Amino acid sequence: MADFFDALRPGTRVVVRYRITDDAGHTLSDALGEFDGVVLGDAVGPGDASAAGKAALAPGERGVRILTRRGAVLIPTAQVTHAKPVPPPPPRRRGGDHTASGIGTPPSGG
Repeated sequence: MADFFDALRPGTRVVVRYRITDDAGHTLSDALGEFDGVVLGDAVGPGDASAAGKAALAPGERGVRILTRRGAVLIPTAQVTHAKPVPPPPPRRRGGDHTASGIGTPPSGG
């Protein structure tokens, strides 16, 4: 898996599945967002937190930073089970404009 991240360009949209352990008994989680780079535990800032909410990374431990809608997620590479690039999100539709489907158009009366 390390080779995948080493070859990945920052800004590439990816989905990463990784191992977690939480109180609800979940064992896996996904992070969808932009790849921000490979980091070492020694280079992680004090504000960084891991995906599991623990201290970021142990000294010398490799991880990847994914920029998700909810913020940056730091995932130790040893916990990654799957990862792949994904296409960009579809363009957002403008809200309230339903005229193309006929919804919201006034009835033709007569």
